[in-house]
Amino acid sequence: MTCSQYRDQLGAACADDPELLRAWVDGDWSVCRGAYFADVLDESRVAVEPWRYIPDEWSVWLAHDFGSAAPSVTYLLAESPGDTGPDGRWYPRGSIVAIDELATNRSDDRLNEGIGWTVPVLADAIKAMCARWKIGPHGVADDAIFARTGSGAGCIADEFAREGIYFYPAQKGDRVSGWQRMRRLLSDAGKPDHRGLYVSRACRYWWLTAPYAGRDIKRPEDVDSSGVDHALDAMRYGAPNRLGQRYQGRVAQMRSRRAVPPSRSGTSPSWRAARLAT
Repeated sequence: MTCSQYRDQLGAACADDPELLRAWVDGDWSVCRGAYFADVLDESRVAVEPWRYIPDEWSVWLAHDFGSAAPSVTYLLAESPGDTGPDGRWYPRGSIVAIDELATNRSDDRLNEGIGWTVPVLADAIKAMCARWKIGPHGVADDAIFARTGSGAGCIADEFAREGIYFYPAQKGDRVSGWQRMRRLLSDAGKPDHRGLYVSRACRYWWLTAPYAGRDIKRPEDVDSSGVDHALDAMRYGAPNRLGQRYQGRVAQMRSRRAVPPSRSGTSPSWRAARLAT
């Protein structure tokens, strides 16, 4: 293999991460000190103003990263059918908007500490958020909550199901592949003919943490897992999966068990409201 061919292979592997390509080709490892999404998470393109309602034609679901000692983060995601949103902005077909957020961090200066909520308490807060948006409490979550530990209570997903919240495994796969899909979606936000990932300013924990997530020093193609990556993990589970493609049949089954009306009109709650509900 020639040097040119090897560089082309590296370029293909880093198609969505030019900073990593520079590190590998030029030996410029200063990239390790930078934010992982710095070159694609442009607030002027990605951030959207809080919505007042979700259009009926949009698919909606939850994306959840469970935590107790660490924060638990849940996003309410909506997928555009190729439509203008309530904010008057055009969202190409397949674009995903994070509409709302429930984050159980202890405070703004203790972003990596959870408040120790049990599943029933957390489930009540998630259901409160869903009820305000008039959607069913269903979606995807970290595969780890489906692990059977031998407890009589079953797995964590079973506990959520008993509380009326239905999660399915995100089938997250390799972390790096998930981050690359997210980078592509964030990079394409704002393009009129590409699906992108957009995040409401109501998702305060995301905007406090995601733009500053660092790279793993030993593995710069990965996010530093010792940092505050809970918002990123929840988004990685939910956003690249496109619920409309992978969970359509399951959601149809869950809709028959909805405890809330199917209409999605209403007003947008504060991001803190679900945390105060219990």
